[in-house]
Amino acid sequence: MKNVISVYLWALVSKVVAVLISVIGFSLQVRVLGQYYTGIYSYANSSLGIVAIIATFCIHEAYAFYRKQNGENYKQEYIGAVQLITLIYIVGCVIFSMFVGENFVHSVILIGLPIMVYSKCVSMLVVIDRPGLKNYLEVLINLIYVLVLLVLKNKVSNELVLFLVVGRDLLYGMIFSWLEKIRFHINSNSIKRLKELALFGAIPMISLVLTRLNYRVDVLMLEKYASYDRIGVYSAGASLAEQCWIIPETIRDILLSRIVNNTKMTEITKTIKYSFWAVFSIGVVVLAFGKIIVLVMFGEDFVDSYYIAVVELFGVMGMVYMKIVMAYNVVENRQINNLVILTVGVLANVLLNGLLISRYEIFGAAFATFLSYSLIGGLFAYDYIKNTNEKIKDLLIIDRKDIKALLKRKGK
Repeated sequence: MKNVISVYLWALVSKVVAVLISVIGFSLQVRVLGQYYTGIYSYANSSLGIVAIIATFCIHEAYAFYRKQNGENYKQEYIGAVQLITLIYIVGCVIFSMFVGENFVHSVILIGLPIMVYSKCVSMLVVIDRPGLKNYLEVLINLIYVLVLLVLKNKVSNELVLFLVVGRDLLYGMIFSWLEKIRFHINSNSIKRLKELALFGAIPMISLVLTRLNYRVDVLMLEKYASYDRIGVYSAGASLAEQCWIIPETIRDILLSRIVNNTKMTEITKTIKYSFWAVFSIGVVVLAFGKIIVLVMFGEDFVDSYYIAVVELFGVMGMVYMKIVMAYNVVENRQINNLVILTVGVLANVLLNGLLISRYEIFGAAFATFLSYSLIGGLFAYDYIKNTNEKIKDLLIIDRKDIKALLKRKGK
């Protein structure tokens, strides 16, 4: 456990810096795009994200398992499989584009799909081998986004929206490839490895699709009941609430590396507990000062975004359990648990959104999200307790031992 807290703390600090720049960039993006184009961006980004998860077959999630089983030598074979699946989608998207009419969302998917597939897959190499480095890259890429928005702030168009949707993954893919010194590795074993990874990743793929639907089914369903302007207002508030995910996501990335290297169960439990209360603290701050934050970031046209953010924030607290326990289950080969819980969550989310959006529009979507997030978080917490014999108080209560451990580390 030596230096464990400092590892997480340093990763969290770097992630916070990255997110602060991201928030500034998102604020600028919303102001530049306005309500209408923010709505289009949100809908196009949500659609591409779901398609990309299906397209990857979650081979990046399978890599963590096979890397743990086979060691570092498995990396080159994984890279070959990634390059093969990316090449398949490049060819497929070029051919498919010849038969598709002019539709902006379709264009985004066809252009962005190979880029996002490659980026998602190679990013796992960095997560496993260089935990924490991804946070520094986010700072760099978010700064690039801010500069682009400043330069193009008077040229709002579908092309700018396209860049905002796919540009981040393009930059990630290029930088990850350079850091890992990736060369051409497709060989006679690549098809076999791709099949192996895809078969293992089938259940995580379904789980991640269900996860993404839990995040974005509200936006997809709002498109039928609300204008793009109102979707833009909703998306701004939801995105503000989702910034709280920096805590469990940062810890998940570091923890994933440590689980692969056989970390202790007590560390996993403590990180879940600390993450929950950190997110709760941020929720209280947003509740108190969120309206001022929204007005400063987005302007008066987005004042309703504050109410969306407040409602969804307290649902995000439950998602702490999902973010960390889900990654733990994948490495421990308990993907079926994730699948069952997420299926229940998506069904509840769709049902709640169907009942509430038609009557209360964006506010109905926010309340449906809060309820479904809370349900999913509770089910993942129960699953973790059942499989580890931990107690619920261990996931919630910070006791004297925890405080002494933190103070002791701080003193060092």
